[in-house]
Order: sequence, then C-alpha cells, then structure tokens
Amino acid sequence: MRRRRRDSAVTLFSFLDILAAAVGTLVLVIAAMLALSIPEIEQRIESNQGTNQRIPVFVECRDEGLLLHPEGLAIARAEIESSSNWASLLEMLAGSTDQRYLVLLVRPGGLSSFQLAESMARTRDLEVGYDPIYAAGPVVIESGEQDS
Repeated sequence: MRRRRRDSAVTLFSFLDILAAAVGTLVLVIAAMLALSIPEIEQRIESNQGTNQRIPVFVECRDEGLLLHPEGLAIARAEIESSSNWASLLEMLAGSTDQRYLVLLVRPGGLSSFQLAESMARTRDLEVGYDPIYAAGPVVIESGEQDS
C-alpha cells in the first residue's frame, strides 16, 4: 500500500503581502503628516558689521522681483531696470565701495531677478556676493557686532 504524503508546510505569503501593504501605507501617512506639520523656516542671516569690515547690503531676489532689506521695499521684476530706488541703491554702493558691498539672497524662483540685478550691479563695477536661501519663510538679518 502506498502512503500519502502530507503537505504540512504552512505558507505565509499572503500574510506577508498584507503586512508589507500596511507598513507602506503607514509610512505614507507619517510622511504626509510630517510635510503638513513643518512650519515655514525663519531664515537668519548674520550681518558681520565689525569695525574693520565692510557692511553688507542685502537684497532678496524673488520670483516677483527684488526686496530690499531691511527697508522691506519691493521692486517688481518688470521695473528693476527703470526703478529709481534700485538705481539710487546701486549709486550709493558705487560711491562707497570701500565701506559697503551688495549681497543678493536668491530664492529658487528668483533666478531671473538675480541675473538682472547682478548684471546691473556688475556694469557699475560693484562687488557682488550671493547666497541661496529657502523658497519659503521670512528672512531675518541679525547684527553680528561683537562686544569689545
């Protein structure tokens, strides 16, 4: 007489599929909750204004145009070339090259504003620095004066 073989092995394939789907769903939910809970980052920029150092003049390059700091004066991108405020700032910087210099803070969407502002400053032979900044969040310029 022939004996029957018993398949006593238990398969867990369907259980592992369900477990992987549940873990994937939880990871997606946690990532979405994190993205929604992150507040706008306040971007702090230190302005080193020591006795022997030149003073930086900060201008933020945005998609909409330029924002002069700390005055908060906005210049639309279409008006950069004809703006009297921007022209007077560049003339002031050209007259005090040994005391002040221009720093352009570039947001990801502000590349065209940056290129226009930089080319106008370079035509006046100004020293121009630039720093990339985050796409969102306010810019806070801190005085970095050291006590003597």
